[in-house]
Amino acid sequence: MAEEIKEIVEKGAVDSTIIESILFKGDISGLTQHQKLQYYRAICERQGLDPLMQPFQVIKFPSNNKEVLYCTKAGAEQLNKQNAVSHEIKKKELTDETYSVEVRASLPKGRFVDDVGIVSLK
Repeated sequence: MAEEIKEIVEKGAVDSTIIESILFKGDISGLTQHQKLQYYRAICERQGLDPLMQPFQVIKFPSNNKEVLYCTKAGAEQLNKQNAVSHEIKKKELTDETYSVEVRASLPKGRFVDDVGIVSLK
């Protein structure tokens, strides 16, 4: 990640104030609206995402007022298409109290990651 940030700064896409806020605080709440837009555009450009499709959303955490960019469904769909990621439901399980789904996301060259989502039915 440090190399990516260094590359963004060297290209002049984002000023060092933005990088400092993100790298050391993990927070964009102290940035001006212009700086947030600058950061948003730089991230979209770096990832090859169409910013008009709203691939990211600013999420504010009420517990500490921290703001972060969160990848939306639209952003995930763009990234999946670019990288030819396929998804497979491996297992579904329904109990009296929970519903769980195990999913595998795979790349064409065989790399994959498994994850489980569980929701309470109460």
